[in-house]
Amino acid sequence: MSIRLEALSLLVPVRLIEARYPGGLQACIDDHEALLGVHVWFDARLWCHAAATPGEMRALVDGWRVVGLEPLVREGGAWRWNEVCVVDAALHAPTLPCSWIESDPATGLACLRGADPGHPVGATDFPAPPDVRARAARRPGLAALSSRISGRSLPGWLRHAVMRG
Repeated sequence: MSIRLEALSLLVPVRLIEARYPGGLQACIDDHEALLGVHVWFDARLWCHAAATPGEMRALVDGWRVVGLEPLVREGGAWRWNEVCVVDAALHAPTLPCSWIESDPATGLACLRGADPGHPVGATDFPAPPDVRARAARRPGLAALSSRISGRSLPGWLRHAVMRG
């Protein structure tokens, strides 16, 4: 499967979310419910969170670091993406080297390197429910998120997801 890229797209392998996100993939989906189809979409292999500005993207990367992922590594004096990857849709390429992502400039899609691209998934595959107030009512509170992260400070992207409305 492949992911549609928009603006700056933060990509995270779903297998890492299942292994390291407090509560696994379902908790991550629940925590981002208000953003599904707006800034967040995913397939069976990749999670995508789009941001409009470098500052927003920096906050997203920092949030995944708090969750326990190692976004960047330094190899041979140069930085590269490690457990997350930021792809600039305008450039059709990762913002730093990334060994596990393939992007296609012709289609604006990205997938795991070596995987069958299959059907593309994007924001429109996650339509908002008819009643936006019902979605907001199901959003977890800050206390629930804080306890799930086991005493770590709450990342900005989670605060943003909870405080929207």
